[in-house]
Amino acid sequence: MIVMKSDIKIPEGYEFIDRGDVRMVVCTKYRSCLLEQGIDQPETLLQQAATDGRTGRGAIGSVPIHGKPGERMIIRQYLRGGIIRVFNRAYYMNDRRPFHELAVCAHAASVGLPTASVLAAVSVRSPNGMWKGYLFVKELAGCCDLPTYMFRLWQHDPHHFLVAKRRILDRVASLVRHMHEQGLAHGDLNMKNILINTNNPEQVYIIDWDKSRVLQRSTAAARRANVLRLCRSMVKLGKLGYPFDQHDAVYFLQISAPSPQRFRRDVLRLRFSIRLRNIFWKHAPRC
Repeated sequence: MIVMKSDIKIPEGYEFIDRGDVRMVVCTKYRSCLLEQGIDQPETLLQQAATDGRTGRGAIGSVPIHGKPGERMIIRQYLRGGIIRVFNRAYYMNDRRPFHELAVCAHAASVGLPTASVLAAVSVRSPNGMWKGYLFVKELAGCCDLPTYMFRLWQHDPHHFLVAKRRILDRVASLVRHMHEQGLAHGDLNMKNILINTNNPEQVYIIDWDKSRVLQRSTAAARRANVLRLCRSMVKLGKLGYPFDQHDAVYFLQISAPSPQRFRRDVLRLRFSIRLRNIFWKHAPRC
């Protein structure tokens, strides 16, 4: 069940807290420890956080959760990309972006999709009247992103790597298919937004639901866009030295396509888009 607070969607198990210049949607089970820890001052927490080499558009850090032994949370600040980041890196006109991601992530978890639990979404109004956004996500212990896992696996056992890689890609394709069957269209489905448990590779997760959508029924166009984005990510990572190439992308299209005709069209579309993007991949931007 989703409760509305103005136009903010509050999933079951969460509550809305309004402190004027700070607005929060917080997981009820973690409410006390998160407020005591100071999530209403996210920039201070982020400065104290360990980065552990994490990368992404936004500032990202990890801190222990007070009162929850062995548990940590990831703090992510929303930052703009594109040309606009030159003029405005962190400010937004309203406070909705982190609340929207929390709602989508909670929905994904409710329909059985393996993902990280969002503990809180926080928006802070700045003196200029605009908003900064932050998301607090429970860290998945023992997990790393899929490119990192594949690189380590390739170094450890290169002779059996291809078979292991195809098995993992099969698992990812099944997970993406389940996501689409539940009406979810991911906003940025790339390989770094897929995590794998290093101790149990059967456990695979999809994370980072920023700009994602919950549809009554996932459209063919939305599914195709997600799959092709993931395949382009593989090719781009291959250019950065990870053990992926265009053959992997074509294999993923094949096991994801609903028909041979759709597979052939998707392959042509992938190759055409890669040729266009080669201009921009010249300096190997991050995925």
